[in-house]
Amino acid sequence: MCVMGLSSVAGVGKAPRLARLGGGGRVLRARRMGAEAKAAGAPKVVCYTAQSVDGVLARQGGGLGSVDWLDPGSFRDGGEAVSAMGSMYEEFLESVGTLVMGRATYEACLSFGEWPYPGKLTYVFSRDEARRGRLEPERQVAWVVGKTPAEWLAGLPKNDQGKGAVWVVGGGELIRYFLAAGLVDEFQLFTISVMLGGGVPFFPADSPPGWGPRALPGGKDLQLRARDARLYSPAILGVTYDVVKN
Repeated sequence: MCVMGLSSVAGVGKAPRLARLGGGGRVLRARRMGAEAKAAGAPKVVCYTAQSVDGVLARQGGGLGSVDWLDPGSFRDGGEAVSAMGSMYEEFLESVGTLVMGRATYEACLSFGEWPYPGKLTYVFSRDEARRGRLEPERQVAWVVGKTPAEWLAGLPKNDQGKGAVWVVGGGELIRYFLAAGLVDEFQLFTISVMLGGGVPFFPADSPPGWGPRALPGGKDLQLRARDARLYSPAILGVTYDVVKN
C-alpha cells in the first residue's frame, strides 16, 4: 500500500548530504526563487505523508523494512482504518497532477512491484550526473539533476501546471528542501499509533548548519493552521494543515 505518503521510504532524511548544496546563502536564494515561482502562478505543493507518534518517518537502514509499521496488517484494528479511509486516497491522487520524489524513494516504489502511480507525471531528483535528462516513458518519469526544487518548479511546463497539485512524495530530505524554499502549501499528515523509539525524523538533530528548522521560510517556526482532522481508526489520525504564508 503506497498510500498516505507511505513512500517516506528507503534512505529518507540522510541530512549530511545536504551540506554539499551549500548553507544559508543557498537557502536564501532558494526562498527568493520559490516566492517568484509562487507569484507566477505555480501549482499548489502538498506533502502527504505519515509518521509515528514519536515523529519518525522511517526506521534507519532503508528498504521496505524501514516502513513495515505502515503496513495495514500491523495496525491491529481489524481492517477498520482501511475501511474508514475508503476512497480518500484515490480522491487525493485524482487531485494531483505531478509527483516529485527523491531517488531512494523512487527505487523503493519500484520494489513494490506494479508502479503505484500510472498516468501521473513523476519527477525524480538525483545528484547522479549519469541520469541527467533521463526519461522513462513507460512510467512517465523524468529525472531532475542539478536543479533545486525552486528552480524545478519555476521551470515546470505550463501545460503540466494546470493538471493539479504537486505532491512531494518523499523522502524527508527532499521535503526539507521544499520547505526551506517556502514552496509547501499544505500538509496532509497521518499519525500512526505506534512509537518506534528512533529512526529518521523530519529534521535530524545532526542537520548541517543552515539547514534543519532554521532553514524554514524566514528562519522562523513554520506556522500551520489545521483545516480538517479525522480519526480513521484507533490506529490512524489524519490532519490536514495549511501552511501560513508571510
